[in-house]
Amino acid sequence: MNTRRPLLKVEEAAKELGVPKAGLRTAAEKLGLLIYMGRSPRIDPNNYEELIKGCQGKPLEQGSTCEKTRASSSSETPDTPTNQQAREIAAMLKKGLRPTSPAKAPSQAHVHRIDSQ
Repeated sequence: MNTRRPLLKVEEAAKELGVPKAGLRTAAEKLGLLIYMGRSPRIDPNNYEELIKGCQGKPLEQGSTCEKTRASSSSETPDTPTNQQAREIAAMLKKGLRPTSPAKAPSQAHVHRIDSQ
């Protein structure tokens, strides 16, 4: 014997499922499970499984493959045409800037020789 539960208002269904009513209403509407009878939209409790499955996220794809990634001991960016173009533009922009550090003066240090006895 298949017993049909009465349709529930979105607020009642949300309380029963333990979820926010706005999120439940949006999901039910998107999945075509929101029932309009009168002024208050309703949800069929017999559709809870379908509603929950429709809200489940897709499993994430594997982030890397089985191939070993190339080991690198430097953080240098590989020289590709795009990177080369970016380096050229950066060098051109640097030429147009004034230096921010004071110019280095020639060394004026005096060296004193200490003779050992």
